[in-house]
Amino acid sequence: GFFVEGLTYAVGLSTILPNFSIDVGQCGETMLNQLTLNEKNVILSSQNQKSGTTTQLSSNSDILIVHKLPNQNYNIPSKRPKIVIGRQMTEERYLSISEAKQALLMDEIWVPTLFHSKLFEESGIDSKKIFILPEPISTEFYNPERMGKAKKIPTTTIFLSIFKWEQRKGWDVLLKSYWNAF
Repeated sequence: GFFVEGLTYAVGLSTILPNFSIDVGQCGETMLNQLTLNEKNVILSSQNQKSGTTTQLSSNSDILIVHKLPNQNYNIPSKRPKIVIGRQMTEERYLSISEAKQALLMDEIWVPTLFHSKLFEESGIDSKKIFILPEPISTEFYNPERMGKAKKIPTTTIFLSIFKWEQRKGWDVLLKSYWNAF
């Protein structure tokens, strides 16, 4: 999910930013083969990567967006781009020391919510560097017309999970709440 979020940002930004790189980590051949041609081209060009090779960030970019999970190291090239942006978030009520240190290295911090913005400010990050950018969604991927016209109206309830299906995400609480309400 986190990779897809970064990919969606990259595709959108590629239409307005001519010279940027995005560090979303290694994109293996299996994942590359699942992407649309446009998505694949954006990832490969922003990372100076050819299909089947290891990820290498472009060293000639004006803008570098580092989109990593909490507590993953941010690799900033020795030839620092004009602007380095960290797409950061945490699922904790505080920033770890390593996350705060990484945030201090950034020219801008992009966070998904007001909660995160306040959290970063409380951790000593200058509020002028923090921008709230909600999580993106691909309107191409989630386009109902891609799936064809429904032949009949479903008589059952369908749940769509767009979060990682694990205990800490609270799927059990969500379902219990639904069954209690209905």
